[in-house]
Amino acid sequence: MPDITRWKNIVESCLSRYGRKISPDDRLDLMQDMYVAILQADEQIQKLDGFEAPKFVIKLCRSLIQERAKPRHEPADSIDNPEVAGAIEKAGEVSDAERSRVEMVRAAVGQLPEPERTLIRGIFYEDQTEMELAQHLGQSVAWVRKTKILALKKIENLLVKEN
Repeated sequence: MPDITRWKNIVESCLSRYGRKISPDDRLDLMQDMYVAILQADEQIQKLDGFEAPKFVIKLCRSLIQERAKPRHEPADSIDNPEVAGAIEKAGEVSDAERSRVEMVRAAVGQLPEPERTLIRGIFYEDQTEMELAQHLGQSVAWVRKTKILALKKIENLLVKEN
């Protein structure tokens, strides 16, 4: 098992420098998440030279802090849920044009390859963070960001073709 105690000073320094918006209650959780992320990235860290490894760990910790500091909200009720869709319809809150746009977007997302579809659904329908999706998909956060941009461009192209 890798020795993560050597990163203790960096983790604490990152928390004090970048984690000011994190509530005291969340600090311990965040610190644990940082150590888990460091353990998961240990192979990558081992490949880096003496100067690059601490920089990598700092970036990793900063990205976790930034993700945690983002204001979170509960996922909105999905229009895919028949009860929600029925309630909205009864309330008359969705016009036919809006419903048509939702269906067009849903169809476009359905045409994406599986990893992109999972990513877009996770971000926009399930309110998952890029970090959560990266871990779920076994990819880097950079891959998630790049793939999200590419997937959104594909959706845009599909929607333009339909109109």
